[in-house]
Amino acid sequence: MDKLSIGKKIEWDKYSMIIDNERIFLLGGEFHYWRIPDISRWETIIKYYKNAGLNFIRIFFNWGFHSPAEGKYNFKGNRNIEYLLDLCEKWGIYVLAASGPYSCAESNGGGFPTWLIQKKDIRLRHLKQNGQSKFDDRYMSYCKQWYDSLIPILKAHQITENPNGGGCIIGFQIENEYQEKYSNASFKGISDYIYELNILVKALGITVPIYHNDMLLKGSWSEIIDLYGFDRYVIFADKNPDELPLEKWKTNNFEKGIDDIETKFRSLGSKFQNLPIFIPELQGGWFNHWTVPYNYDELYDYYNPRFQKVILQNLVAQGSSFMNFYMFYGGTNYGSIGSPEVYTSYDYSAPIREYGFISDRYNHIRMFSLFLRSFNDSILKTDHVAEPNLKCKTKDIFYRQRISLEDGTDYYFFRNFNDKNKEEFSITLLDQKKEDGSFIEGTVIPKLGSQTLKPLDGFVAIGNHSFKGFKIKFCSLPIIIKSSYAEGTLLVVIQNGGELLLEGVNFKTDGYINAKIEENFTRFSFVREGYDTITSPDGNKLYLVFLSEKSGLKFNANLSEENPKNLKALWGAYSSNFNEKGELELETLNTQEIRIISQDEQLPGFSSLKNAHVPGVKYRSFGKPLESLDLKIGEWKKLKTDWLDTSVPGIWKEIDIASDKNSLDFGFTSGHILYKCEFNPGSEEDLKLNTENPIDFKLKINIRHKAGIWLNKKFIGKQNNYSVNRSKPGAMVGLDPIKKGSLEFDLTP
Repeated sequence: MDKLSIGKKIEWDKYSMIIDNERIFLLGGEFHYWRIPDISRWETIIKYYKNAGLNFIRIFFNWGFHSPAEGKYNFKGNRNIEYLLDLCEKWGIYVLAASGPYSCAESNGGGFPTWLIQKKDIRLRHLKQNGQSKFDDRYMSYCKQWYDSLIPILKAHQITENPNGGGCIIGFQIENEYQEKYSNASFKGISDYIYELNILVKALGITVPIYHNDMLLKGSWSEIIDLYGFDRYVIFADKNPDELPLEKWKTNNFEKGIDDIETKFRSLGSKFQNLPIFIPELQGGWFNHWTVPYNYDELYDYYNPRFQKVILQNLVAQGSSFMNFYMFYGGTNYGSIGSPEVYTSYDYSAPIREYGFISDRYNHIRMFSLFLRSFNDSILKTDHVAEPNLKCKTKDIFYRQRISLEDGTDYYFFRNFNDKNKEEFSITLLDQKKEDGSFIEGTVIPKLGSQTLKPLDGFVAIGNHSFKGFKIKFCSLPIIIKSSYAEGTLLVVIQNGGELLLEGVNFKTDGYINAKIEENFTRFSFVREGYDTITSPDGNKLYLVFLSEKSGLKFNANLSEENPKNLKALWGAYSSNFNEKGELELETLNTQEIRIISQDEQLPGFSSLKNAHVPGVKYRSFGKPLESLDLKIGEWKKLKTDWLDTSVPGIWKEIDIASDKNSLDFGFTSGHILYKCEFNPGSEEDLKLNTENPIDFKLKINIRHKAGIWLNKKFIGKQNNYSVNRSKPGAMVGLDPIKKGSLEFDLTP
């Protein structure tokens, strides 16, 4: 296996990225600064990303947001990307710079400036109106104008330009979801486009790896770019449900989107044997189209709080170590930012909600990110085990096994996709050795009863893992962290009815944990939250903390500290964060009791917990009771607009429907545009006279984006756009609608 590199700062192989000679699990979240108009909020949101365990963000630099007119570029105020990159460096967050020219992202014009879209003789992305491609030199000249303005700002922030440390940019994306070949072979991208963009950005000073994100796992442009990435969205809510609330998502769709990724990726060619499985857009929720009959809260409930954690776990099971959640915080489509297929909110049902609330989806991701950081060196270099060495009693709960090439640790990935919604299961290890050297069913976990896993939830068990005087034979308890602490090792786990099996006997405990000695190993379990210390026969210490899932969702720890005396592990707060100085920052909702494990004796106001059986457990209450708000509606100012009043300035603009002009010619590219027309179908008497042969009234429309149609205040239908069916009008790439996309509506009384 070869290791590839860009200089000495950034290297990679099939298992992971390697930065400054260290393997790193790269877990990121999308960040759209142009959907956060208040620049003072940028740092708070970046801190939340860091607090969730993310170590990079991907930024779409929106061409149209920075270029209000041809030849003019604005990088000041809430367009100050230099300030944004400085914030990332302050908080130790890497950056993937997505430069366009096209970005999609449900943004106005797909990120193209309005002035460019209005040049109808320009083939945006080299696309002709029939969807086929023909290279356009003028379009490329405008792309160069954009890069000439953007890249000089980005260049100094590349880590490859800071050999002694510093910088934040680790990758540069050209274009977005531009496929080399579509399912129909007559529709395909132009290689010269990607090739010239690649040459252009390098000439302007880009020295980090260049990548493209493929819409599908097809290997597009892999021979031109350095790193290959692809998008992965697996579950979509019904836009026209028969009833609400939405039915839970189907596991077979999840399996189709995830379960063969490793096999497909490695089968794409020789280059893919040495590339990490990289997903620049991993589903972090979904956006609501205009006219869907449910809101973002209902969409969040549809996916459930564990959805992104389960996707993340299953992709680790597929060997991926480099992925970015789209979105992690959605933001707001203010002004003309969003495309007309979406409305003002771009909440995306993301882990951080539009109004800044940290959801349990966020907390589940943080719990698993702590696990990944705890086992970083081990889990980053694993191979799939074709024949697992365990069996699960309940169908469709055990998923996949991997083994570490670094230390031999086995990682077992569980997900509850049982079609009967069974939650209870037990595990049988194939650890009984026969005379011929093969293994058969042996140890059952748990020994009595069963453990639980909620439907559509998942966790990772480990086995054959050695550390500081102990060896875990198997642990079926979800581990949050494993870290050096005090005189030994701290292990924090979630109680799910499972067990911790340690090889060997004659362990000593403080008596709180249940211990059962077998022939050559010992079982340990808790029945509720608690603490204990296990001492091995040679004096090594294992400090155990058992938490409920509710407590685990509020858990955080500063695992980046190398000195075990500096470890702080805590739970109980709405939000906890370690700032750039290593200081602990807390946010509470109402009054909350915080528990912390730390050897720091200088924690003001904390009291030691008696009989904790683990050193350094302390507690303290923070916050105050929430005050109710009495919003007196009578004091609010009301603004009413009569949309039918033609005298109101700026509401209506007369359009000559006999011309070939469309909304773009009149300056409309985004927002909700109202079209009004009046017609006289005849008198009521005339209509009655034609009951045998009634007059038919039809409305035929061909609109760029999604539309709703009303007749006399009654909703009669809607037109979807490109994202539903690409043969219908409304592409965000700048193509005008074609006649095939028109729809007809019956207006007959």
